[in-house]
Amino acid sequence: MPLLRARRFLSTVAPGEVVQIWATDLGAPADFEAYCAQAGHVLLGVEREAGSPAFFKITLAKCS
Repeated sequence: MPLLRARRFLSTVAPGEVVQIWATDLGAPADFEAYCAQAGHVLLGVEREAGSPAFFKITLAKCS
């Protein structure tokens, strides 16, 4: 679900903008890595929130 919402949101932002997504899905980091490679966006980072095993901050830049 985080990826679907992010894809919808990314369609509204300009190329070059940086977007941060917060996700609690354990599979989200791998999903976003694959999505960025496929869509041509740049995955800038995935950080696991301290003290939470499944809370991630995913940062990416829209390229096209």
